[in-house]
Amino acid sequence: MKRKSCLVIGYMNLNFGDDLFFYILFKRYPQVDFYMYPPSVLLDKYKKCYKKFKNVKFYEEEEYYINVRKDIVDKNTAINLFPMICERAKKVDFYINIGGSIFIQNDNWKNDDRFILKDLLNDKKSFIIGCNFGPGDDEFTEFYKNWFAKFDDVCFRDNKSYEIFKELPNTRKATDIVLSNCKKNLISNALYKKNIAISVIDITNNKNLKDYVDCYYEWHIKVIKNYIHRGYNINLFSFCTTDGDLKAINEILKGINEEDKKHIKVIQYNGSISRFLNKFKRNKYVIGTRFHSIILAIMNNQEFIPISYSKKTDNFLKDLESSIKAVQIKDLNKKSKKNLKFYHVIQDFDAEKQFEKIDQYIKNKTH
Repeated sequence: MKRKSCLVIGYMNLNFGDDLFFYILFKRYPQVDFYMYPPSVLLDKYKKCYKKFKNVKFYEEEEYYINVRKDIVDKNTAINLFPMICERAKKVDFYINIGGSIFIQNDNWKNDDRFILKDLLNDKKSFIIGCNFGPGDDEFTEFYKNWFAKFDDVCFRDNKSYEIFKELPNTRKATDIVLSNCKKNLISNALYKKNIAISVIDITNNKNLKDYVDCYYEWHIKVIKNYIHRGYNINLFSFCTTDGDLKAINEILKGINEEDKKHIKVIQYNGSISRFLNKFKRNKYVIGTRFHSIILAIMNNQEFIPISYSKKTDNFLKDLESSIKAVQIKDLNKKSKKNLKFYHVIQDFDAEKQFEKIDQYIKNKTH
């Protein structure tokens, strides 16, 4: 029987959370050939990242890529892949746009390439999973109401987003995709009870938070010093170097003396999903700004303090349990090391339902 083919679109910038989405998708459907188009300068890293999956196809042997690449001396020069993506859209059986914060309004939102892709797909099956929506104004929201209606399925990961579009019969809600692995990954942290994972981000370019940069760094420095002096080991996790996580870590380390640095390790995500996951599991506690640092903490049965930099964190926690309150970056100066509260969550999640409509489509096409 002929294998089904799928064009998969998402945030491909070596961001751990998004790369884990892809990993879960590829593993779930080994009977589907997925065509993936990461930026040309990251192609080798993504090929290595998903080398175990025989059903993931890249573009290094496509004629367009070969012809353009041979005329470029500097291999770090980015190549426009969109013509190839458009041609692939015409050939595949279906389409998936997978990701979290993939619908945020910016100054160029009306020129989103995904609008062109959807037109090229015509009546082929198309799915959007794992996302939240916004922020965006009324025009932005109204446009997407019409655009989402063209898809076979749109599954949000928070109630706030779903409520905006619930009048559309093709919209649903299920929790974050990563939690589909929750029950399989519960571990004992007894061996790592003195380890704390800390996830930070670069907020210098965030127009709403850039005035709090110094406070953000100083707060983390104080917390790190406090826990080191109480006998803890600190593991600083960079979920996305391209987005500035490692830069933020280095700024924080400037405020730590050499003796205390002996108790600190930096773990940088470099495309090895299993390595990063294993390192993260070796902590009993998590202090996390990255959204998926909190998701991983829940998945791994770890205790956590959520630091919120956007509404997506607040909305997720509101859906999860009303008693869990994220620490807002703007309020960090009010949070001393003495009144920090770690949370612990063990419950069932409906994340599997993110794939419900795709499961039905694949099952119908393979029987």
